[in-house]
Amino acid sequence: MKKFAVAAALALMFVWTPEAQAQDMTVANYKGMWTPVGQLPSGVRHVTKGAQEVGVILQVQTNNPQGALIMGNTQYQWKNIVTTGTPPVDHFSFSMELRPDYWVSCTLAKREADGARYSGLCWDEAHTEGWLQMSRRAGATNEPEPQQGAPESGK
Repeated sequence: MKKFAVAAALALMFVWTPEAQAQDMTVANYKGMWTPVGQLPSGVRHVTKGAQEVGVILQVQTNNPQGALIMGNTQYQWKNIVTTGTPPVDHFSFSMELRPDYWVSCTLAKREADGARYSGLCWDEAHTEGWLQMSRRAGATNEPEPQQGAPESGK
């Protein structure tokens, strides 16, 4: 039952099998805006002017949901992905190693009912904060829309 719940909660992704073709591996592509940890002004809870455009790939295997943040030519694998809510999920959390022994944790909340946009805080061990917003638009250019001061409940 737990295996099914994880797969269902990540319905915006598909179940990958070893026989899947390479083009079948990508389930959902999002364009994102990333304000790096340490560059988010205190109390700000939205994309900043200095945010970098990034890509996000989400995929799931039967027992192993996966995601990655792509900055330039570097891909940062997400670890320990946890979701809450029913599809499209309300929140999801993950961690990623941005450089050796430097881990960042993020919790993103659904900002549109259809799951086309998520955003939320990222932070490091010192509780220095950053922001990640990601958008997916069917049939459009997937350009993210700026989010102005959306409330965030914290870490």
